Amino acid sequence: MHVWGTGPFENDVAEAFATELDDADPDQRLIMLRRAEQEALDAENGLDTERAFRAFAAAAVVAASCPGAPRIESDYAPEFLTLDDPPKVHPDLPPLAHDALDRIEERDSGWYELWEKADNLHEAVETLEFIRDALV
Repeated sequence: MHVWGTGPFENDVAEAFATELDDADPDQRLIMLRRAEQEALDAENGLDTERAFRAFAAAAVVAASCPGAPRIESDYAPEFLTLDDPPKVHPDLPPLAHDALDRIEERDSGWYELWEKADNLHEAVETLEFIRDALV
């Protein structure tokens, strides 16, 4: 798995998820976002890196869909976001995304371990907090 930055779409897993979202019927995108968040929350014995990256990307899409949220500036984000066409999120999605970000940030998460080992945890957490703040 290739990772080139701390942003929610700066890894192969998230880039592939963004493509899946773009290719999906717009009505299916909310289901896909909810599933990615729930899989992170349901992970037992630590959250693996792949699920963490998918949930982080999903949380970023949900955050970008919230009123007044900043735009996601990434060449790897879903194209529909760059077209100012975020999905209309159900009110349960932002809290679910927030909870998934909490899970991603736990010490037994593959995401946390990756950034700690790379000695870049501080920057990664700042990026995660930026997304979390947009969910409020």
